[in-house]
Amino acid sequence: MKINMLTRRVTWQNLERETYDLLVIGGGITGVGIARDATLRGLKVLLVEKSDFASGTSSKSSKLIHGGLRYLQQAEFGLVFESVSERTLLLKLAPHLVRPMEFLVPAYRGNYPGRTMLHAGLLLYDALAKFSAPGRHRAYRAKALLKQEPMLRSERLTGGVTYFDSATDDARLTLENALDARRNGAHILTYARATGFVSRKDDKGNEVIEGVELRDELDPKVEATARARVIVNATGPWSDLVLRLLQRGQPAPLLRPTKGSHIVLDAARLPVRHAVVMTTPQDHRVIFAIPWTDPDVPTASRTVIGTTDTDYHGDPDKVATDAADVEYLLTCANYYFPEAKLVEGDVLATWSGLRPLVAPSAEGLSASQVSREHRLISRPGLLTIVGGKLTTYRRMAAQVVEAAYEQLGQKAPECPTDDRPL
Repeated sequence: MKINMLTRRVTWQNLERETYDLLVIGGGITGVGIARDATLRGLKVLLVEKSDFASGTSSKSSKLIHGGLRYLQQAEFGLVFESVSERTLLLKLAPHLVRPMEFLVPAYRGNYPGRTMLHAGLLLYDALAKFSAPGRHRAYRAKALLKQEPMLRSERLTGGVTYFDSATDDARLTLENALDARRNGAHILTYARATGFVSRKDDKGNEVIEGVELRDELDPKVEATARARVIVNATGPWSDLVLRLLQRGQPAPLLRPTKGSHIVLDAARLPVRHAVVMTTPQDHRVIFAIPWTDPDVPTASRTVIGTTDTDYHGDPDKVATDAADVEYLLTCANYYFPEAKLVEGDVLATWSGLRPLVAPSAEGLSASQVSREHRLISRPGLLTIVGGKLTTYRRMAAQVVEAAYEQLGQKAPECPTDDRPL
């Protein structure tokens, strides 16, 4: 979004004189979704972001709006139902941003799941979506499946299935939520870093968060305190770091961040007609080979391979794809497409993002076994939202706004984003 410097300067100058109903920290998809929802319900909203919109996880996803077929194996039926319901809604409300994509899952003799189980799983998947997917799934025997994807490994192939989910431009989806929030009255400051919290004691002696200290990243001499009746920490992988501004020492982390890396290839090196679902031979995780074409530049076709899922303990601002990530993804792609003979030199670009996963209570779970459910933590004057998926951002935003109304002591109006197009 182009920064209007005059509007920005006026917003900074007025911060000390304003009291907002809701102050949202974080300009990713969840934060802007919250700002949009709250503004449309009539709340006075300020959103601040230390960099630019979608500069973190929200521009570094796999660009998929999907129900999470693999979550059926983990019996997370609630998460799948929420996801496929939101997918259906986004296809309707943002058809220029969310488009149907056909996926293909090959089945190999001796590997789990087999063709019959895949077919049964997709029957359940379609049922949870109330049969609202852009198309029904289909089962194929080996010969017919190879006509769908001729470069697939044929050895021990028994067949497979195709089904429909969706793809999106994650950064643009984030930006259009921000634009709609601003259009409806939200005050927005990018390059505004939260450096501390302001609190007071209520009449019972409880600490109530009532403000955020901000620094202008474009002019570090400019500082101000923004006050609000409710503050939302929607900073994704930075959530624990933001909460440390409030608590001295090292509070128990809410997150278990995991890194997801992707590699980009010229489609001529790996031409796929579907988003091919692959189970890695190394650790039996699910990754995708996704056809990626820019509608404005149809000749610049690419294939994206991703994503990894490894624990990350470093600075969230410095996450990047490394050689091990590239090798991991190429090894899987070469296993499923042996004729491609992909090498590091075929990699045109990479990107990596962090999943802000909720730290599990159970020990010994691998990164991929950690639930993608979200969690809302509430204390007087402050709400923190962690976890979740790109697909369910709108529903998460609605829950946060309703929790904010509860803190405000008001009845929440009907959710406006259920039927408002982007």
